[in-house]
Amino acid sequence: MFRTYSVRIWVLVCFILLARILNPSPVLFTALNQSSVDSAHTIPAGNHEPIRIDSDDDFAEQGWPGNGTEANPYVIASLNITSEIVPISISDTRSHFVIDSCTLVAIRGGNCSLHLRNVSHGKLIDCTIRNAKWGIWLRNGLNFRITGNHIRNCSYGIHMRAINSSLISLNEIVSCNQRIDVIECMSCTFRSNAVYGNMFCFWLSSGLTIKNNAIWNAGIAITDCDRTHIIGNSIFSENHGISIDSSPACVVSDNAMAAFGISLTRPSSSAYSYQITNNTVGGKPIGYFHNISNTFVDCREYGQIVAVGCNNTSFKYGFFQNVHTGILLFLCWNSVVRNITAVSCVRYGIHLLASWRCTIEKNVVRNITKNPPFPGAGIKIQSGHECRLSCNRLYWNTHGIHAASVQESLFTYNAIYNNTRYGIYMYFSYNNHIFGNKIGWNGDENAFQVASNCTWDNGDGLGNHWSDYNGTNSYPIEGYGAGVDRFPRKLSDGTPHMSECVPRIGFSVIIIGVAAVVVIAIVGIELFIRNGYRVK
Repeated sequence: MFRTYSVRIWVLVCFILLARILNPSPVLFTALNQSSVDSAHTIPAGNHEPIRIDSDDDFAEQGWPGNGTEANPYVIASLNITSEIVPISISDTRSHFVIDSCTLVAIRGGNCSLHLRNVSHGKLIDCTIRNAKWGIWLRNGLNFRITGNHIRNCSYGIHMRAINSSLISLNEIVSCNQRIDVIECMSCTFRSNAVYGNMFCFWLSSGLTIKNNAIWNAGIAITDCDRTHIIGNSIFSENHGISIDSSPACVVSDNAMAAFGISLTRPSSSAYSYQITNNTVGGKPIGYFHNISNTFVDCREYGQIVAVGCNNTSFKYGFFQNVHTGILLFLCWNSVVRNITAVSCVRYGIHLLASWRCTIEKNVVRNITKNPPFPGAGIKIQSGHECRLSCNRLYWNTHGIHAASVQESLFTYNAIYNNTRYGIYMYFSYNNHIFGNKIGWNGDENAFQVASNCTWDNGDGLGNHWSDYNGTNSYPIEGYGAGVDRFPRKLSDGTPHMSECVPRIGFSVIIIGVAAVVVIAIVGIELFIRNGYRVK
């Protein structure tokens, strides 16, 4: 009764498996996938009227073969339905049914091509679905099998809400420009799908498995989910990878990403329950360090670093490019990030989150501008306490330094040049000290604060160098909180050389010191001679 899955699907699956072995560039996959998208659209011959089923009895009354049991489900097969209304709509049923090898097309981008509400025990096999806002729309149900379908030219390929114990596998979702939405679902599996341009977005769900999918120009994002397994996926996108937002007990393993890597948003204490292993970005491993102490990490072998709960740990010598964040430290203390270079990252070069007594020094971060709609930064420090940012070079980013909810921290001897918005953006922060920096030619302002009790000099003659300082009086800081540099200096060199980590000792000071040593030595010799003579 059921047709075997089309040769096209099996060829696609073999191609995905071969791709993971060879790990070619994402450009090749994009080109191959785009070439498979047929832009032509034809209305099929022998069009069937739209189908609407509102109860179990409607299956039999409309003459569909089967009796609704698991062994003998109702079958709707091999139909072409092109309609301005929903081609197939089924609601309020508990009978087993199969929709097999149908073509469902919504004319003029109708609401949806397949609408299932308060339905269980349905199978959708080897169908073609096109041209709707929602390709497949499911609400309130369980035990679905959606397998081997081709979904294209829809805003949302699949929308699922309150669906449990279901399998979505071997589908091809192409030219859908929004998302695949999965909301409040439990114990569902998404396996071996090929998706082009549709983000896989999961909200408020539990016990999901997302495995062995191939995704082009999109990624996987989970928000407020728990016990989610993201395993063995291939993601070919410059701006998307795997995003985890406040989702405890996640397992993320054996995924390969062309770029972006992994992002953690609102991790809170849930990050302690993550298991992140054997993932790669740009062909290099993603280093995930959890709850380690007294350790040195050579970052050169990694494509991205994520550190959670680390104490007295040094991260040095890495180069990060085209990832969401080059290096993230969350809930760390007494740790150091030094001699890191981050270039063209999506959001941040270095992100210090909810950490204290950490040091970020002697790093170079540039070209962090791929971050709409929220501004990124070369270095983001958020909810930090008693931290130190020194001797970093930050240029051609959106913000140079973005400090939010930071207190009792030092920002010294950094070179912050040519960032498109703010050199230093200080937000809801207090009791910080900013001096010895070279800050120039930043787009909106060199510095902006919404802060209190932040000092922009050391109180003893050393402020910052500013490209827009007029040479007289003090230098006011734009924003709120009465910030002022009382000892500003004019910055005229447009090259982002960082300041010394400690003030250099002038030549005259050295001469005076040498002279003092000579005088002390002469006096000592004279006293020795006098005392020695008297003893004799």
